[in-house]
Amino acid sequence: MQPETNLSTERTILRQGKQALALQEESHMMKPPAEPEFIYPEWQKPYLAALIADPGELQERVTEAETAIFNRLQAISLSPDHERERLALSDAMRSLRIVKKTKLDYPDWGTAG
Repeated sequence: MQPETNLSTERTILRQGKQALALQEESHMMKPPAEPEFIYPEWQKPYLAALIADPGELQERVTEAETAIFNRLQAISLSPDHERERLALSDAMRSLRIVKKTKLDYPDWGTAG
């Protein structure tokens, strides 16, 4: 009769483990998501806000992001360093142009007509 008892014990442990996992997943779902870590927070925070903005706030958030990017480009303009940040800034500006074109109906100034 011992094998039957072991099987019953294993089932109980398995059931308790599943319940514990479910509770753990549920508790993680109730916590607010952690704020992402930014390498360049002074412009990446407004940039991210623009990417996830509601339609009613989108224009304002895009303007704030563009301003933050422009200010950062001005701040590092005379420095030979910051190559990675310049690339990130360029990517961010390109993304904002796409957002403006697709969601805010801006013209596509980059294509020849």
